[in-house]
Amino acid sequence: MLWTFDAKPESVILFKEIVSQNKALEFNPKDGVLSHRIRELSDMFSYGDYYRLALKEEKRAAEMIQSCALTYLGVYAFETEEAIKAKEYLKEALQIDNKNVSAHRWLTEVLNSLSASKTEILHVFYEAIKLYPPNLSHLLPIGVKAELGKKNIKKASTLLNHWVLFHLRVREPSGKLLPLHQGSLKILNDNKHLLKKWISKEFEKMKNEMVS
Repeated sequence: MLWTFDAKPESVILFKEIVSQNKALEFNPKDGVLSHRIRELSDMFSYGDYYRLALKEEKRAAEMIQSCALTYLGVYAFETEEAIKAKEYLKEALQIDNKNVSAHRWLTEVLNSLSASKTEILHVFYEAIKLYPPNLSHLLPIGVKAELGKKNIKKASTLLNHWVLFHLRVREPSGKLLPLHQGSLKILNDNKHLLKKWISKEFEKMKNEMVS
């Protein structure tokens, strides 16, 4: 809860307690965890997966909590310009739970900021969008730049086309477009020649709809 009120330094103290190697988590994973009701927290943690594990594999449920805490530590380190430390936290989070979607997403951004190898970036990038395809919405520039850097034009084209198709098909309940990531729009505009012709036309319609 402290995190949602921007008391992040105080939150970090608690998260470090959770991930301490010398302390076992002393709680019943089957107890109700209500923070799924808070959007900022539910975005960082898969409560459905947690509750399923809590019923059958309590140890794994506890590990999910620890992995999530490490993810928060990684995000805080990244936000405070300690990218190397962020990388360490996020990699540790994934060692504990390799299906931690948020850790994959943030690690993609951290590796990109550190100018890591394109191969390393793409490995984490594809895991992030495989586990949660909507991550492509804002990670697109990182994936496309890495693929173009490796001369993988076809793969870069596939990512660009998939991004447009996603936003054509998935909309707000009102029918309006989902928020469009500015970095993604830029890389699409810079590489429109890699879009299929009919998808390029739909992309232009989408941009017109966005400003109307």
